[in-house]
Amino acid sequence: MKLSKAIKCFSTIWIWYGLAIAWLLILLNVLQYHYLSTHLSIELYLSICVCIFTLIGIWIASSFYRSTPELRATFSGNGFNLTDREQVVLSLISEGLSNDEIAEKLSISIHTVKSHVSNIFTKMDVKRRTQAVKKAQLYLAMQSPIPSS
Repeated sequence: MKLSKAIKCFSTIWIWYGLAIAWLLILLNVLQYHYLSTHLSIELYLSICVCIFTLIGIWIASSFYRSTPELRATFSGNGFNLTDREQVVLSLISEGLSNDEIAEKLSISIHTVKSHVSNIFTKMDVKRRTQAVKKAQLYLAMQSPIPSS
């Protein structure tokens, strides 16, 4: 399911990339006929195109490889001394994601996820994922202020 979303997103980006190329070529042709053709060489045109499409490529790549924008963990400010990354992993565990899905979402290896999960279990003194989530939720419930009525 996630692969189909990625393919759909990727194909959409290529459509926009193609439209940008077409727009730039049209713009260059218009400029060529009006002013720039008599004053500037073809090498300058090509250099401008290369720079523009390099920047577009960098922008596209950064949007693909951006680590999920600092997934603020649900369990931040915990009393279990979890690292920021472990808090994010715990948050994703609470959403029901498997180790493989967490690894894919965070762009890290499955072994790193397993290491984080093991550290979470040790620090929280639990043996199962559900226990870790329940313990974190209980901690949050005890920390949140009681609303006055």
